[in-house]
Amino acid sequence: MHMKISAVGLRALLSALLLPVILLVGCVSVPLATPADDAKAKLFEPVNTKAVIYIYRTVAFAGGGTSVSLMVDGKEIKLSSGSFVRLEKEPGKVELSATRRDWFGFESGIRVFPFMVKMGDIIFIKVYLPQAPFAVPGLRFEEVGLPTGRTAVRELDLIDTGTH
Repeated sequence: MHMKISAVGLRALLSALLLPVILLVGCVSVPLATPADDAKAKLFEPVNTKAVIYIYRTVAFAGGGTSVSLMVDGKEIKLSSGSFVRLEKEPGKVELSATRRDWFGFESGIRVFPFMVKMGDIIFIKVYLPQAPFAVPGLRFEEVGLPTGRTAVRELDLIDTGTH
């Protein structure tokens, strides 16, 4: 008996077989801070002479396996889905840039997000990948208010940037 598989059926079969592999390979691992550092960062305390900036990615299934590389003052920081970083910056202009690396290792979506900070500021910036079916691939930055930012960050893990 000879069985015929349509092109649509073959695509569905390949998708079902490859999806678990892609999900496992696509998982991004970043070094996490200690529980004590994570708890301290979630106190959301201002610094009198500097601005405090929280940059975060919420947990997302779509695009969650892609890494996001942030550049802040020439230092690279990798964010995975469900993580955040806390930075202390001098007052003035801050330029945040980011790229994303997809499951296949291709880099795309270079974005630059300049903003101003003052002493004592606490700023929250959400980094996300568009989820709409016809969205332009890449990254988006969104500055969010204190209540929204605090609520989101409390559910995430602090990345160890080596500056604690």
